[in-house]
Amino acid sequence: MATAKKSYETRAEAEAAEYSTFRAVVPIPHGNTIAYQPGHMVPVSNVEQYGYDKQGLVERVKGDEQEQAAQAVPPLTV
Repeated sequence: MATAKKSYETRAEAEAAEYSTFRAVVPIPHGNTIAYQPGHMVPVSNVEQYGYDKQGLVERVKGDEQEQAAQAVPPLTV
């Protein structure tokens, strides 16, 4: 019998997905500063909100690279 996931486990999975899908390919500005440097992971919500993918500013991470990026997200503390 499978046990139900705890809320923090569900949140951790969502956070890992948020930060392991897109990577900046060029410096992405925000106002007078750079929000993301090339190679930095960019949250899915920001990509959707600002259309970074449509502008060619990010690339989708796939396969082993996506798994490594998901593992690099710091764990949530309860």
